[in-house]
Amino acid sequence: NLLQPALTKREFKKNEFCQWSAGNYYLNEKNYFVAKKYFEQGIKIDSKVARNHLGLGKTLFELNEYETSLASFKKSCDLDQPLTKDPFQVFAN
Repeated sequence: NLLQPALTKREFKKNEFCQWSAGNYYLNEKNYFVAKKYFEQGIKIDSKVARNHLGLGKTLFELNEYETSLASFKKSCDLDQPLTKDPFQVFAN
C-alpha cells in the first residue's frame, strides 16, 4: 500500500524480508561483508526462510568461503526446493 508509512529503524532490523532485500542490494553492489551481515540477521530473525540462506551462500561463495557457502546452499534447498532449485543450479555451474 503506497499510503502505508515506511518502517522504522527498529522495525527494519526485525523484518526478515527487509534484511534479505538489503543483503541483495549489497550483494549486487559487491559489498560482500555488508551483504553477509544482512543475510545473517535475516536468518537470525527467521531461520526457516530459504532466501536468506541462498543469499548468504552466494555471498560466502564470493568471499571464497566455499565450504560454508555450500552448507548455506544446502540449507536453502532443504527449506524451499522450488525457490532454490534453479538459482542453485545456475550459480553452481
